[in-house]
Amino acid sequence: MNIKIHARQMEMSDSLRNYAERHIADQLTTIYKGQAATLDIEFSEAVGGRERTCKVTVFVPKGKTLVASAQDANIYAAIDICAEKISRGLRHYKEKRQDAVRQSPRPVEQISPATPADTFDENDDAGEVEVEFDTSAHETDEPVVTEPSDA
Repeated sequence: MNIKIHARQMEMSDSLRNYAERHIADQLTTIYKGQAATLDIEFSEAVGGRERTCKVTVFVPKGKTLVASAQDANIYAAIDICAEKISRGLRHYKEKRQDAVRQSPRPVEQISPATPADTFDENDDAGEVEVEFDTSAHETDEPVVTEPSDA
């Protein structure tokens, strides 16, 4: 997973970076296990300095781009809100893709006709009758009954 974390108009501490990685990146890896995705986390501060914004962009493999943003006076609260929004969006998107796969029409398997090599041997006991299908000798798929040979 490729993670980009950057801040605009504010300083980013190591604890803020670690908190964002723990709460947002872990949500992504829990839902999309082993798949390569790009995660972009951006922090910014309003001009007045009262509101802080967290914006999360997830580029999902083979698909959609999900964006979530939240504003709060506490940047950690904004991260929690974004993590919840992006988690909900990723689960919804994943379920939608899985439902589409489940509902897609599947090809019907064709059954091949029996060949002379196809035999049915119910038991290996002596005196049992073997049944085999011989399609070359008959026009219909009627079984041909033969006595077992002593081999």
